[in-house]
Amino acid sequence: MSSSPAAPAHSTPAAPTSFSPEALEAALERHTMLKGRAPSQVRGNRSWTEQVYSEDELNANARQWFREFEEQLDFYAGLGHDVSWVLDWTRKWWYSWLVRDMALAAEICTPDLVYKDPVCFGKPLVGFQEFVDYNFAFFDALPDLRYDPLPGQSFLQINPDGSAQMMVRYIGTGHWDGPLKMYPFDDSAAALPGNGAFMQCSAVDRYYWDADHRLHKGETLWDGFDVLQMSGLMPRGEGVTMKLLMNGLKVPNTATRLRRTLRGVPVIGLR
Repeated sequence: MSSSPAAPAHSTPAAPTSFSPEALEAALERHTMLKGRAPSQVRGNRSWTEQVYSEDELNANARQWFREFEEQLDFYAGLGHDVSWVLDWTRKWWYSWLVRDMALAAEICTPDLVYKDPVCFGKPLVGFQEFVDYNFAFFDALPDLRYDPLPGQSFLQINPDGSAQMMVRYIGTGHWDGPLKMYPFDDSAAALPGNGAFMQCSAVDRYYWDADHRLHKGETLWDGFDVLQMSGLMPRGEGVTMKLLMNGLKVPNTATRLRRTLRGVPVIGLR
């Protein structure tokens, strides 16, 4: 008798922790969120060497982002558009990820939230619990993972019906210690192995709020090549190993092309 895959063990607490702007500031003051000292440089973005943001710099970037965002919303208010709720929402959003407060995140999302990420292989996540399981797949793989917005890299759109959209580019920083599970994030899922690599990669989030100021749809976009090369799971772009890896794809690619040319023969994706 076969057993069903083990469900993710993460659940949403019944009540959120107490939140205030001061609580967010206190969370940003935690200089020891990363488990160890970060290196000065990392190789990513197609194996280019980049300077690493220290935790002090990440905290400073976050403070600057919120300060500039508040000034932007004050400008809109001066034009007769009061969208101050967006600042309150973003404060709660970032705080919930800094302290892993999923009950607070649940307050500012709809129960039927739809979300997408590359680790879902194109399948949208439906419902807040799937969204929690997806996020803890990253937290389980990178226990010291932190997210920090980048100043000057966000865009806000307010619609006549009261809904709104936003795009934010941010940095994810942490040590990739454990396996990163893909959808459905349980023991049956495929996973990328962790090797303890220090990671600092950028991503872009898209948020869609309803007229009640709750997130009802969203998407995270990140560079898979960047992540895999930085971790060492994929060889550097200029090396012989990468060329051999790419050449190895010619055989399945030729088979797929042949199927497309044969009428009535379906294209079967590689598993």
